Amino acid sequence: MSKTAYFDCPTGLAGDMILAALIDCGADQKKIAEDLKSLPLPEWQMSAETVLKNGLRATSLHFLCPQEHQHRSFNDIKHILLAGKLSPAATALAVRVFGVLAEAEAKAHGCAVGEVCFHEVGALDSILDIAGAAIALDLLGIERVYCSALPMFSGTVMSAHGELALPAPAVVHLLQGMKMRPTDFCCELITPTGAAILRCLLAEDGFNPPELIMGRCGLGAGDRDLPIANVLRVFLAETASGGCEVEVISTALDDCSPEFLGGLWQKAFALGALDLQMAPIYMKKGRPATAVTLLAKVGDGEKLAQLLFAETSSLGVRIHRERRLVRERRLVRVKTKYGEIDIKVAGENIAPEYEDCAEAATRCNVAVKLVYQEAICAYLREKE
Repeated sequence: MSKTAYFDCPTGLAGDMILAALIDCGADQKKIAEDLKSLPLPEWQMSAETVLKNGLRATSLHFLCPQEHQHRSFNDIKHILLAGKLSPAATALAVRVFGVLAEAEAKAHGCAVGEVCFHEVGALDSILDIAGAAIALDLLGIERVYCSALPMFSGTVMSAHGELALPAPAVVHLLQGMKMRPTDFCCELITPTGAAILRCLLAEDGFNPPELIMGRCGLGAGDRDLPIANVLRVFLAETASGGCEVEVISTALDDCSPEFLGGLWQKAFALGALDLQMAPIYMKKGRPATAVTLLAKVGDGEKLAQLLFAETSSLGVRIHRERRLVRERRLVRVKTKYGEIDIKVAGENIAPEYEDCAEAATRCNVAVKLVYQEAICAYLREKE
């Protein structure tokens, strides 16, 4: 069983809403404040209170900070986070969130990551929101996040660069690839801190959650009063597997050159295919043929169908959804006499990465199977 969180975002999300919802879920507020106090920052105070949003009870959270006139770079913030006494997991996540923010700002302003100077997101309250959320996620043991479709919004917002159209430029980059739904809201619903935290937490199939066993629910309140309750709901849940829906794209070819089929592999995986299978079959009139089956994330089936049309003689493909259960796996790097090799571990299944083994075998002028066997032995020795 793995700990999962589901973010229900009817009115978007921000860093303070995420932290408030996690505290409402049971994350220890005193421990979060204690860890945050270890960061080398000016004095601040945390204020958390229960509020009503359209009749719903929720937690509202704010950091009371002194007014600052300094801007911070990514390296400045990284040094602050590394100087604190946060857990390694919380520190790593907080640094990663600011790294993602720096990359988005660099793309938005056409500069290098090292040249990015944070304005709003470099302020004390933003640092505390992000670091606090990282601490809370670690305390709750959350390993992956799924999310509802995010609300699209419009309007303008004042920033250090002047008045900007919404979504803010950095948010536009952070939301790329995420599932959005239309709304009529003309105000900022998704902040850069909220978008960056979600970008770092979202599971690969984050908008297609598996079957979940629901646990506690926490509500984090936003500042605005809206026609619907302005709250982020975070559901804690358990999932027994990495299950998700996938699209299966299939066709059968009895008049296509094997040379063309051989070229499909690289192009299909470059387009995001999860798997590609080919099998010999017989079609009408007893003709030998090839069955081609592609596995893809939900939403990618159409572009892979177009690939089949372009690269093969197919005149039609079938696309349907199936349930996919994926066993939890992790990569472990081991040292062998042939060099370092990555090993995929899923329960009792141990499988060295073939490409690592092949490269080492070529470099050391030995058989691949010898490297493969040595990698397994090295992993078992390290476990003892």
